[in-house]
Amino acid sequence: MVIHASSDIQKGDEIWHSYISPLTDFMDRKETFNCWKFKCDCKLCEIEANDKNYLKRSEIAKQFNEFAEANKESPHIVIVKGESVLKEIRETYDEKNEFKIQLISVHMILSGIYFDIDNVIKSIEYLEAAISLMDNLIKYAFNIAQITVNLAHCYLLLGNYPKVKEMVQKAFKFSFCIDMDHFKMCFPEIANDLP
Repeated sequence: MVIHASSDIQKGDEIWHSYISPLTDFMDRKETFNCWKFKCDCKLCEIEANDKNYLKRSEIAKQFNEFAEANKESPHIVIVKGESVLKEIRETYDEKNEFKIQLISVHMILSGIYFDIDNVIKSIEYLEAAISLMDNLIKYAFNIAQITVNLAHCYLLLGNYPKVKEMVQKAFKFSFCIDMDHFKMCFPEIANDLP
C-alpha cells in the first residue's frame, strides 16, 4: 500500500486512515464497526444514520447494480432502467445529504455503459454529472484521479485536445503524483497520449 500525504506531516501529527471504504454500504460499515465495538461519528455515518430514505435508496441502488451486472449483454436495457433509477434515487436525497454516493455510483455505471457502446458524448455527460456531485472528500474514495483520466480519454477520442489537457492537469493534481513520470506510471492507459 502506498499513501501520499496531501500536505506536510509534522513530527507528532496524527495520521488517520479509514479501515473501511466510505463507499461501503452504511449498514455493512455499521455492522463491521459493531464487531469492533466501535461507533463511528464521522459526518458520513451521522448523515446516513439519520437519513429516513437511506434504506430505500440503498435497496434501489443495490437492485440496479444487480440488474446491470445480470444484463451486461443488453446495455440499452440497462440504460433505460438506469435513467429511471437515477430519478428514483435523486428523489430520496434531501439538501442536507452532501454525500450522494448511490447517485454518483449510478452515474458512473451509466457512463461506463455508454462508453462501451461507443457513445462517448453521453459517457462524458454522466462522468461530468458524477464529478459535479463530488464537491467534498468523497471524490477521493471514488478515485477522482481515475475518473478525470477517463474523461481525458473520452475527450481524446473526440479530438478535443484543450479538454484533454485540462483533464490531465486535474487528474495530475488529484493523483498526488510527484511528477509526470510518476503520473504516467500510475495511469498507463493515457500515458502514451501525453507529451
